Amino acid sequence: IARRTPLRSLLLGTLLGWLYITRPIAALSIAAILFYLLFQDRRRLLLVAPTALVWFVGFCAWSMSLYHSWRPPYYATGLSAENFFGAAAGQLFSPARGLLIFCPWLLALIPLLVRLWKSRAHRPLLLTGLGVIVAHWLVISAWPMWWFGHCFGPRAFLDVVPWMGVVTILAVSAAPLRPSGAAVMLTTLLIAVSVLIHGEGAMANRAQEWNNQPQNIDAYPERAWDWRDPQFLAGFLARPQGR
Repeated sequence: IARRTPLRSLLLGTLLGWLYITRPIAALSIAAILFYLLFQDRRRLLLVAPTALVWFVGFCAWSMSLYHSWRPPYYATGLSAENFFGAAAGQLFSPARGLLIFCPWLLALIPLLVRLWKSRAHRPLLLTGLGVIVAHWLVISAWPMWWFGHCFGPRAFLDVVPWMGVVTILAVSAAPLRPSGAAVMLTTLLIAVSVLIHGEGAMANRAQEWNNQPQNIDAYPERAWDWRDPQFLAGFLARPQGR
């Protein structure tokens, strides 16, 4: 934690309050940060938590005046366990929404995270980051529309990109000074594949048209598991026009 100044704590509390106002699922990150401070910097927590609470109460008051409820309708969307395990697998391995399919470079972090864990370095922060990512994965897997409508790739993980950045930095800090040539080549290949896939999504119209062609993904969510027509290759393969 940086220098303990009231201004920094007030700013952090304000940012946490705004975070919930922006996205309700950010409650996971807010809880994790407050929990982290509880064990790592309790003096700062005494300013951060009340500041965030003030913003939360103000948000609830605004919602009550507008919607006659302490939270807006969007924040009250329920979760479902009906297809939880299938959705959880899809969030990681679906050819249309799978995080590890669209970002295979994440696999290169596994041995580094094991090495970091064994060294006992930065464990509190590492546990916080991994905890938020796993909790987020479980929550989005309980979302009724787990494929999150028309998009390209693992859109549902967007909220935890900063945490992935934190975990990546910690993992890289544990990398050996002289990694093996095979490890360097494999990591470079995984990064190149990731860049190629996301570049395709950014520049190829067919990657976005995949959501509607040959069928609307919202009407036929089973398409998210169709390896004969994977979205991550939609910009490279001939697109079917109908079935």
